[in-house]
Amino acid sequence: MLFVLDATPPGHLAVLSLEDPRVPRPVGEVTEVPVGPFSGVSAASGVVVVSGGTSSLTLREYFPDGQ
Repeated sequence: MLFVLDATPPGHLAVLSLEDPRVPRPVGEVTEVPVGPFSGVSAASGVVVVSGGTSSLTLREYFPDGQ
């Protein structure tokens, strides 16, 4: 899975499957998340964290299929 953060306000988090890395495939819906300067994203052990930089921190659970 590749977790992609669009840190342009209002901010969006997308998940792409890299099962075939030559053709990344979107998984699920794009989710709105708070962002600000210095935002970032990290994922491990079923939890994805979006650091909103100067905005709120977002924690979301995900399943092995990226949903």
